[in-house]
Amino acid sequence: MSTHLIVIPTYNERSNIDMMVSAVMSLPEDFAVLFVDDDSPDGTSSLILGNQQRYPDRVHLLHRPEKKGLALAYFDGFDWAMQRGFQYVYEMDCDFSHDPQELIPISLLLTSHQADMVIGSRYIDGVRVSNWSIFRTYLSRSASLYVRLMTGLPITDPTAGYMGYRASVIQAILRNRSKIKINGYGFQVALKYLAWKKGFRFLEHPITFSERRLGMSKMTLKIIIESILEIPKLPFIKWL
Repeated sequence: MSTHLIVIPTYNERSNIDMMVSAVMSLPEDFAVLFVDDDSPDGTSSLILGNQQRYPDRVHLLHRPEKKGLALAYFDGFDWAMQRGFQYVYEMDCDFSHDPQELIPISLLLTSHQADMVIGSRYIDGVRVSNWSIFRTYLSRSASLYVRLMTGLPITDPTAGYMGYRASVIQAILRNRSKIKINGYGFQVALKYLAWKKGFRFLEHPITFSERRLGMSKMTLKIIIESILEIPKLPFIKWL
């Protein structure tokens, strides 16, 4: 059985499922993947189940009856992973904005005990984004600066969503899940801040972030406002 699990939240990602499973199954490391699907109306779950029949030990589905948001999807996925004894857990988007090939160097940094948490960073040693406008790049870089100013977090890309963790970090996250109030993409900042404050070792691994190939973006104005309001509160939380 694999000790590496990729947790991928999905909502209306039917167009990406087969390609993502194929990409993960072709990697030289024996990764398993858990799709956490929020009852996608486009039939995403059905495609996942079809792939599960082909790879019963490596493709898994956690079906949730309604759309509950990114943070709760990851919490449920992390719970699932810890209950089954996975030692290394990864966050990755289903839309190929994160290249599955980067799982190999990220996993090596974890298994060689060089880090407890590895961040797939768009901004370490330069800017690595593909098919973004100047305005969107500026907005993302400004968000990173805002996070560092508000929290002191010494990470170049604190909003990154391509992550790898050792089980000890996931366990610390789950102990503190009730303290994390951000449910959108700012949730990624909260996880990094928690790991940093708890003294876990982290490294940033350079990746190239690509705009999604198929499907619709999940970013909304509500998610952006939530992050702006909640991130300054992180330094005042007493982490367990």
